[in-house]
Amino acid sequence: MNKDANSLIEESINLELNVSDTYLLFHKLFPDDGDIWWDLAFEEKNHASIIQVGTNYLRLVDMRSQQKSIQTSGRFRGS
Repeated sequence: MNKDANSLIEESINLELNVSDTYLLFHKLFPDDGDIWWDLAFEEKNHASIIQVGTNYLRLVDMRSQQKSIQTSGRFRGS
């Protein structure tokens, strides 16, 4: 992945985590509605995790693609 994509992904993850922290603050400030804020905070953390797992997967696919490309080009040079 390029530098711009990595930067946007990191910003997205941080945004999700910051929103989660905000909901956790609301959970403390508004205990009568605490369950709602807790659930929302949990969902935001899940969003951050989904973005991270997806990014890790894409990086792995990219690495494997590069390895196959290197292996294929090496075979042709040796022929």
